[in-house]
Amino acid sequence: MDKIPQFRLKDENGEILISSFLEGMRMIIAYVPDLGDDSVMELQELDSIYQKLMIRNIPILAVMPVPTEDLKDLMDREGLRIKLLSDDGSFAESFGVKDRTTFFIGRESEIIAQWDTPYNSAYVPGIYDKVKSVLK
Repeated sequence: MDKIPQFRLKDENGEILISSFLEGMRMIIAYVPDLGDDSVMELQELDSIYQKLMIRNIPILAVMPVPTEDLKDLMDREGLRIKLLSDDGSFAESFGVKDRTTFFIGRESEIIAQWDTPYNSAYVPGIYDKVKSVLK
């Protein structure tokens, strides 16, 4: 997959985000498979680099197969600033993901890097290191 598939998903507020709105931007897209403890920790860690990436105009999107109401509750409970998106199955299918996968997307909608490893303490620092190395 050279370019990412187009997507149209609802965010934590029920607003629709269309991927074409993000064309020309670098971004991190994390597919998070559930609301388990590892997933919440991953979201918290992604949120911890939110400011560092937003300064570089790189948004973080977390896509989850969870209803928008649950995303809103999660965002409020955890104080998350990253954008949460509800997947109806179309994102997972078009991106070919079933488990935790994170993409670093370039300005031309190309995949610069992809991580498919299980969540661990080095997961998010590795993502941030890759972003820094590309921006040098």
